[in-house]
Amino acid sequence: MTDFIFADFALKNISDFCIRNLDDDDHFWRVDWFGQIGYPAEIKAASQPHIEVQFSKMSGDTTNLQSSFNISENQWPVTKTIRLPVGMLTMLQIGDVWHRGRHFASPEKETVASKGLAITRETAIIIKAGLSKENQAGEESFYLPIRHHPFHARHTHSYCVLVETGGVRIVIPAPELIRFYFGSSSKLLSRLFDGPFASENFWQRIDNSLPHTPTIHLAPGIPGQSAADVARLALSRRAKDAGALISGSCMAAKVNGHPLYPKMIFPFIGETDLIVAGEWMPFDDQDRGIFLAFKILSCSHPFPFSKLYYTSERKSMSNSRNSTAPTVPNQDAVNKRYTKAKNDSGVITEEEPDKHKAPRLVGAAATTDAFPDLKEKRVAKIDPEHVPTVIVPLSGQAIIVGSSVGDSGANISIAPIDVVINDCAAFGSNSHSRPADIHVAVFLELIAKLAKLDTIRSVDIVPLHPRQRRDYLSPMPNIVDEDGVIHPSCFVNRANGKSEKTRRRKISIARMRDGDVTQFLLIPEPCHATPVSIDMHLLTDQLSAIHTIVEVQKVISQQFSRCPGPGRRLELTESISSMHWSAQADDSVASVESVANYFLTQYEQTRHPELWHTENMLHD
Repeated sequence: MTDFIFADFALKNISDFCIRNLDDDDHFWRVDWFGQIGYPAEIKAASQPHIEVQFSKMSGDTTNLQSSFNISENQWPVTKTIRLPVGMLTMLQIGDVWHRGRHFASPEKETVASKGLAITRETAIIIKAGLSKENQAGEESFYLPIRHHPFHARHTHSYCVLVETGGVRIVIPAPELIRFYFGSSSKLLSRLFDGPFASENFWQRIDNSLPHTPTIHLAPGIPGQSAADVARLALSRRAKDAGALISGSCMAAKVNGHPLYPKMIFPFIGETDLIVAGEWMPFDDQDRGIFLAFKILSCSHPFPFSKLYYTSERKSMSNSRNSTAPTVPNQDAVNKRYTKAKNDSGVITEEEPDKHKAPRLVGAAATTDAFPDLKEKRVAKIDPEHVPTVIVPLSGQAIIVGSSVGDSGANISIAPIDVVINDCAAFGSNSHSRPADIHVAVFLELIAKLAKLDTIRSVDIVPLHPRQRRDYLSPMPNIVDEDGVIHPSCFVNRANGKSEKTRRRKISIARMRDGDVTQFLLIPEPCHATPVSIDMHLLTDQLSAIHTIVEVQKVISQQFSRCPGPGRRLELTESISSMHWSAQADDSVASVESVANYFLTQYEQTRHPELWHTENMLHD
């Protein structure tokens, strides 16, 4: 079988992308510190806040990745500051080395592991990076002495959290706390900075009907990778206060005319096993008196749930710039699963992306065991509870609702991305095992083959519901006649012990562009378990009249309520027709390959419509 990436796993690796502002020389640059926040009113053409990121030039032999830290006393580093969107914090960590705009290395740093560390309002306090303290001899001792760490010298008013308890002194820059606890996606980070904090920007509602097992419905645009972080915000008052403090501190500083440095606190009160990586600094007559944490590696404090279910909704791709109806992907959609070769430089620019495009998910590698508590807890996406109902009147339905043909809107070249934290090794092979459902395996194999045809411009997987669990497996809409009776094609019967169980049928849908013609490929779940009969339905939209998901649902309702036998052509409207084929399959790789090849042959023969018998639904 052909290897391919399932829709849910279509992640690119962040290492495939290049930050344009860092690609202007051949030097190696180290992330030093994070500076002030700039808001859209202060930054030209910016839809989200930006943060100053300070880099220092590596000195000497780049094989020694510690070289920028081994500078002599009174020698200042060569630095440059770049403003980047706050959403990019998820891929930026102090100490990382970049070259030609790409992440080059993360040098190993000394680690400190503190077991049973008590985080309270007294033991974890907010300080400024330039804060000092008098020792017993009345001498001033800086928490971060500039002669040992000159890299924060231009940002002494930036905020850190000082953890001081039981002989432990750790200083953590506020942006690193933000990145670690809320950096599961760039979308979540952007909304936390772009305040004031409002729950509807992160979740729609929470169902707490099951003890310790909430179901959270994420706000549109928040990816499933952030479900656990958003649940912590929603279920913990302390976490919500931490999230609100990010934008609240910047807004308060702006009102008071102070530098816009974000504040952050730990999003919990209680004990944790905390592991951090960084450098020891002298403090209070001790050579190793305080530990500056560049990165948080692990935190064991439990999340406020035992099990978590969620639904999420990606931004839809619109054909009409003024339409609010759910739409099928347009020609310039950036999350194509299968498409002909196109230029994709992978350059991350400071320019604004097209707001009408859906963001591409880009995976950034997660820290191993960052949250040990989540290893023991299930966090799973579920399908939405409700499916759409489509009434099929005896007179049929009008699919064409306007005179426009094809796609519309500006052809903007900058596409949005959303960096999410994932174990990227799982997404790098471009291959996954075949799904257990035979019809799904046939569907995915077939669209991979169709995408290789010379005439096919693109193939998109089309979900019927924006919150469904898998893009390639949609719930069949309710097809109801004028008497309120649901059509039997909406359900399947499966053996359940000695009895049969009736449940909602699933359907897989793809949209193809064959020359100037738009076609929809439908493979529904077989109605019976044995023998397995796989059906393929092909809808041909000559005038590209189907723009919205609602219109796709209407066409599906017509096809399955009046479906002709295999090998027959059905006219649904004056410009939309359908074909239907059927093939037997068994649970084997060879059978899946054989059925996919059979459907591919039938598809190629549709170029000769004179061979098929036509049933005209318009005059039936």
